[in-house]
Amino acid sequence: MAARRLRVLHLVRWYPHEADPQIGYFLQKQIRAVCAHTEGTVIFVWPVRGQAAPEKSVHTEANLKEIRITYPARNFAPANMLTLMKLMWKAALEEHKAAPFDLIHAHILTRVGVVAEWLGRHFGVPYLISEHWSRYYPENDGFHGFWRMHFTAKVIGRAAALTTVSERLKNAMELRGLRHPFTRTVPTLVDTSVFRPSGEEKTGPLRWISISCFEERPKNLFGLIRAAAVLREEGVRFTLVFVGDGPDRRTVEAAAEAAGLSDCTRFTGMITQEEVAAELTRADYLVQPSRYETFGTPIIEAWACGVPVISTRTGVFAEVDSEPLGITVASEEVADIAAALRESISLRGSFSAATLREIAETRYGTAAVGKQLFDLYSEVSARAGNRRV
Repeated sequence: MAARRLRVLHLVRWYPHEADPQIGYFLQKQIRAVCAHTEGTVIFVWPVRGQAAPEKSVHTEANLKEIRITYPARNFAPANMLTLMKLMWKAALEEHKAAPFDLIHAHILTRVGVVAEWLGRHFGVPYLISEHWSRYYPENDGFHGFWRMHFTAKVIGRAAALTTVSERLKNAMELRGLRHPFTRTVPTLVDTSVFRPSGEEKTGPLRWISISCFEERPKNLFGLIRAAAVLREEGVRFTLVFVGDGPDRRTVEAAAEAAGLSDCTRFTGMITQEEVAAELTRADYLVQPSRYETFGTPIIEAWACGVPVISTRTGVFAEVDSEPLGITVASEEVADIAAALRESISLRGSFSAATLREIAETRYGTAAVGKQLFDLYSEVSARAGNRRV
């Protein structure tokens, strides 16, 4: 009898939905990638203000079933959390009854990890946890509260495995006492069929691009504006394109105008992945002067397009040999950002687009990350003594 595919239940804290098609998009890509080897069911639960009653939608595509449940948001946060966990639990029971799961994968702590732990004991199957959140970093310092810390440590301790998107995130979690003997680094993937070189020659003024969620504290966008202003005063001709949207976008736009950069900066707002790829292929460099990053997906997107990166040693850029991949910014200070931008002028055209593309595809492409996750599932399942027929 032929072996059947592993059935995996994915419990996700973030996932694209009608109200916000961008949130958790990277999780959706990763889950779809591993479903080339497995059968997956996603359960995503989200509070919505003004909604009268819980609503459920189901989308099935190839080997993946996506269940999205929204419910009326309340002003009392613990009530929202308990409702989310209750709805997720109920939906999981219904799906397991129809076709039992072999494995549970909880994406982003803490509440979905608690549900995964409950369900794992109830179903008698192992669960693993993937963390992507930067809240453990000292620069962010967003991991507080006795009960949050207690339950996070508990669900990690009882999990069959833990994955983080970078070594630095793993180290930050360990400094908080969140350790697991079976921890793996599984990167965020990039769709290299969308992000790919254009092959067009780049001429004219230098073109830098920044892609972000417009949160100043981690992204250091004001520092980039001030550094660009320094080069403008030196007579350097350039275009600086900002892609994305977020809470600090208007203040960054105002800062660019105040610095006299209105004629050489452009803000695209939120655009599609295909449009982001098009913007990248026209750029000479991606610039990311972040204070901290858990991973830094735009870096891989840039490499997939054959575009080198100017970045601080954060996220994925801190864990690779950066010399053939771009220019390292010594610190988040304006003078160091300006120095890296200045260096990029003389190095324009010296980076191998083919090398950048190869690294993106072989390490962070859909097939590579999907296979890495599947191998992890197989190992966890074998260790737990699961049998597939």
